[in-house]
Amino acid sequence: MSNLQRKVAVNLTGVFLCAKHAFRAMKGSGGGTILTMSSVAGLQGTMMLGGYGPSKAAVVQLTQTLALEGARFNIRSNALAPVWTESPMVDQFIQGLRAGPDEGLKRLTADIPLGRLGKAEEVAAAAAFLASDEASFISGVVLPLDGGHLAGRIPHA
Repeated sequence: MSNLQRKVAVNLTGVFLCAKHAFRAMKGSGGGTILTMSSVAGLQGTMMLGGYGPSKAAVVQLTQTLALEGARFNIRSNALAPVWTESPMVDQFIQGLRAGPDEGLKRLTADIPLGRLGKAEEVAAAAAFLASDEASFISGVVLPLDGGHLAGRIPHA
């Protein structure tokens, strides 16, 4: 299996299969909430993430489709899209950069206005909110958890 095939299998096919089974269960039980994990890399092109970004962009489309198809069954679907977040995967990515870990971390945080990586607890808190009754009218949304990163993008003409 190629690197691209593995990324698509994990990031898209895995999400699709989990959502398919959750959707079926929720459809028969009066509704629910499906949360998917995308990435800021799925919302914009990102250097060195040619397979990862497109697989996460596909998760955005899947999430929106689930929101539309699930509405009549009281099933909401939303996606979380974090930027670089403190995790073993990001640590490994930083270690693989030629610049070295300190310079690599500086590069990753340079485009984040809050000047730091995200934290897993922040992602979890956003997930808890989107799954809660307080978010009962939110469906089909992709919530960037990006420390202001996307705010600095130049809009497409």
